[in-house]
Amino acid sequence: MNFQTSSKTQEDIMKKSHDILRTTEDIFYREIAREWLEYSEFRLKESSYAKYRSIMNKYLLPAFGNDCISQLTTDRVAEFLKNLRAQETKTIRKRLSPQYINGILTVFRETSYYSTSRGFPFPCNFRYLSQKTEKKECSVFTHEESRRLASYLLEDVDLYKAGILLCFFTGIRLGELCALKWEDIHLEEQMLTISHTMQRLAVTDIGGQRTKIVITAPKTSSSKREIPLPDFLFEIVKKFYCSEKEAFF
Repeated sequence: MNFQTSSKTQEDIMKKSHDILRTTEDIFYREIAREWLEYSEFRLKESSYAKYRSIMNKYLLPAFGNDCISQLTTDRVAEFLKNLRAQETKTIRKRLSPQYINGILTVFRETSYYSTSRGFPFPCNFRYLSQKTEKKECSVFTHEESRRLASYLLEDVDLYKAGILLCFFTGIRLGELCALKWEDIHLEEQMLTISHTMQRLAVTDIGGQRTKIVITAPKTSSSKREIPLPDFLFEIVKKFYCSEKEAFF
């Protein structure tokens, strides 16, 4: 008999038996939140998990961690969102955008779904809590600004200028450029393959909060794509080719 497995099974049974006796009035949000984070760690992409954990630690646990589930009413959450709208970020003294606040609300809603599945439904009605967002106009270069930038980049081209030119003329994102490898640049086909992106993620270790750089697949399958390189751009990129280097930079 495997005593370790038996012991684990007994622990699970005791935990479930204990939960049956509990109600929304004696289980705290912090318990549900931590369980949900543990559950989500293996279900989400690393970048999404890092974002959700940051939101949890920065906003949700300080606000609701010591509240019982029964206290998480619509009015209570609405007051929290009102305070968020008036709050300024410490770094740039700028108020949180409605989009970001909706992101915080999304994480809170996910924990409510998990809590309901555990038999502890939130008394909060999320239907009336989403923040109204306005679509911002995208700022783009004028024709003259584009001409001046291209003229500067094409003069005495180094590897960094070549990277900016790739972004400028192909539309690849900065994270995609940073993750670019020479194996993604097909010299014979004069083609560029985008299959990865680079991100800086917040991580928590013994020494406190730190960041790390990770290279992952793009967020959506449509972000994986092949891009033909114009002749002039292909000739620039080819000058920097080095068979001994793996990364473009």
